[in-house]
Amino acid sequence: MERDLTEKNLVEDAEVFADISNVNLYGGERVIQPEDLELLPQEMIYKDSEGKPAKVMADVRMRWRKNGTIIAFMQMENQSEINNIMPIRDLGYIYTNYNAQIKEHKRENERKGRQFYARELADNDRLHPVITFIIYYGKEEWKRPLSILDMLDLDGEEKKKLQPFLLNHKIHLISLSSMKEDEVEKYKSDFWHIIKFLTLHGHGKTRRYLEEESSKRTVKHPEEVIDVLYALSKDKRFLETDLAKDGKEEIQMGPISDVLDEIEAIGFEKGIERGIEQGIERGIEQGIESGSTRINRLNAALIKDNRTVELFQSTQDVELQKKLMEEYGIK
Repeated sequence: MERDLTEKNLVEDAEVFADISNVNLYGGERVIQPEDLELLPQEMIYKDSEGKPAKVMADVRMRWRKNGTIIAFMQMENQSEINNIMPIRDLGYIYTNYNAQIKEHKRENERKGRQFYARELADNDRLHPVITFIIYYGKEEWKRPLSILDMLDLDGEEKKKLQPFLLNHKIHLISLSSMKEDEVEKYKSDFWHIIKFLTLHGHGKTRRYLEEESSKRTVKHPEEVIDVLYALSKDKRFLETDLAKDGKEEIQMGPISDVLDEIEAIGFEKGIERGIEQGIERGIEQGIESGSTRINRLNAALIKDNRTVELFQSTQDVELQKKLMEEYGIK
């Protein structure tokens, strides 16, 4: 759930959403502009089979307008794992979106005193297209189900005869890990970093992204990008990054490996500080138990000589502790 939320936070940025849409609808041409997108509530209300209100939760929904005119309703769902009922779920999202538009037409017609009874809508009432994308972050290839037909128990002659009469809704799947390089390069937003990481990570080339690729593009939303990279990699050092913009619209990410190494070094220093405290406490305990102050004397000597790394290591390594005692002549 936390991972889905993290991915949603990045995708709901209008620039990222427009970028994903433009690549998949228009081959990368900048047709949809971020300023033409309006973020909509996640929750959609509909009536279930018993006529009771029910709700559907979507990850990210946008209304796309052009020159003030609604062009389409667009939705993106983040998937970390393969979902075997995704075609049905996706169809439910689409139905709920269209149903909401129908209700809006009916309310408007009632407001104007127009009733159409069996027809329900006026002959010139039109619905706006609903477009959905499934963004898949997983490593395993999503072979099926890609359509409702994939889910049906039909084989051979029956399938051939019945298929023309069956609704075969297909999902629009964006599989990030298996994306070709020329397709990846069509992305111009921060989402490029996520795809680049996943395509390399899936081929065991994570270090190449960390050391080389990450510095090729600037980042407008460093916090969101870092959060997603952590969710995908589980590298806890990402949680301690502080990529502040310093008032700039964009920052150069730089090799992420450098950022992680710096964080690791900071963490090590903090560990040393904790180690000093733990070492002293452990030394006191051992000194009391053995009736001697040898370890306390060693700790004091190491602190005095600013040898904090050895102090920290000696609390975990008995052999090193003995060597240091010999060095200081502590018997």
